[in-house]
Amino acid sequence: MSKFRPKTVFVLGAGASWPYGFPTGVELRREILRNLSSKNYDDFQMLVNAGFDGDAIWAFYNAFRRSQQDSIDAFLTWAAKQNSSFVDIGRAAIAQALIRREVEDWLFAEDDEDVPSRHGPYSNERLKFRWYRYLWNRITDEFQNLRDANVTFLTFNYDRSLEHFLFTAIHNTHLAEEGSVPSVMERIPVVHVHGRIGQLPWQKNSGEYQRAYTPRLDSHVVMKAAEWIRIPGTESPPDQQHHRAAAELYQAERIVFLGFGYHPDNLRTLKVPEVLQQGCPQTKDGTRYVCGTAYGLKEAERHLVLTQLQGTTELLPASYDCLELLRQSPKLAD
Repeated sequence: MSKFRPKTVFVLGAGASWPYGFPTGVELRREILRNLSSKNYDDFQMLVNAGFDGDAIWAFYNAFRRSQQDSIDAFLTWAAKQNSSFVDIGRAAIAQALIRREVEDWLFAEDDEDVPSRHGPYSNERLKFRWYRYLWNRITDEFQNLRDANVTFLTFNYDRSLEHFLFTAIHNTHLAEEGSVPSVMERIPVVHVHGRIGQLPWQKNSGEYQRAYTPRLDSHVVMKAAEWIRIPGTESPPDQQHHRAAAELYQAERIVFLGFGYHPDNLRTLKVPEVLQQGCPQTKDGTRYVCGTAYGLKEAERHLVLTQLQGTTELLPASYDCLELLRQSPKLAD
């Protein structure tokens, strides 16, 4: 098995980054609320130092807690219609939580390694769910041929773990000069549908804030990174990344959802219903293969997802995580 021959687009949700130390939507909610639950806590004071009013932060905390929304994105989408200051505070709180989890040890630890937790809690239980290395070994080939890997990633995550992993793996596998790797990475696009917490230093500077993959943070870093987080539903007109993502999906011969929650808003953002109704322009008969993880979903929840996807998607068993899908789906083996 080497590179993917049919054009393959992976759509990533929070569950895809979870094995590398990042939180799910529910975990992110829990962490933000915990870190802002006292005006004496470091994260609260960091936001004050960044210029936010303490009373406004406290109001945000109480509103988010009592909203009972499972995700910060869902809460901010609603809050944006009533209180725009909540959006800015929320983006900064997201940046705080994610930046401190950008720990290289969590990306490159061996399966039997006792992962250092000096930068925060990391459960070794996550190690067995990691899938970046498996996929990298699927697509790696001679250095020049990586330019034709035929893979695109559309991610709803703000973290940069995937592109940092791929950049580092390419550089060290092929002993390539770091300056030559970015041109290869351009052929393996990672499209952040709702933005990210800054560009990595090797990425082509488009005016976006650049920062290394590191958990170091202060009020300045948090505010600069937060500027590039796009809260769903608050962008008018839609960001150009939305159009690019939808175009990539339309051209795909295979669409693979990994760690994705299938929220209707996210499906609409990518125009998934329309794409699934249309034929694939890359195949003679217009067909495309669509599959996805459904980790932990109950039968009624699976039925709802299949209804949203018009019955065109193969949902893998509820016990299959991202790695297991890649290993077990026979239609991804060629």
